Amino acid sequence: AQRPEALTVLRGLDLKEYIEPPPEPLLPPDTTLAVLTQRFAHGTADFFYIVSGDRRLEGVVTLTDLLRAQGRGAAANTPVTEVMTAGPACIAAGDSAIVAVSAFREHNLKYLPVVADLATRGIAGFIRARRLMAAVLERLAAPAK
Repeated sequence: AQRPEALTVLRGLDLKEYIEPPPEPLLPPDTTLAVLTQRFAHGTADFFYIVSGDRRLEGVVTLTDLLRAQGRGAAANTPVTEVMTAGPACIAAGDSAIVAVSAFREHNLKYLPVVADLATRGIAGFIRARRLMAAVLERLAAPAK
């Protein structure tokens, strides 16, 4: 059940305030699992974006994706395209917080890619579901002025 007051809060949020920079580096589609393993081992990112030369979002790969591939015995030279989620759900930078929450719910995601626009899918960053929901809950809990 949706709470009308939560929708009111969402309408008042500027989604741009919640967009974080994409995890670096952005990886090309020919990245191997060996390179991906090093990126995860020596960084703090939970996921990486796979982008074409023009920063077009082609996929997303998580540490869980990598561990599953390794568990299946995938070779170190396997391209990341074989284990990534291709054409992931995303929202445009100009979308509303309501659109973002709908996408989080529909696709059961923790992180949602943000693209400059849906036509070019040029990566702009990402939004954390937890951060957006925390903002809503804080505003709902705040005493009325």
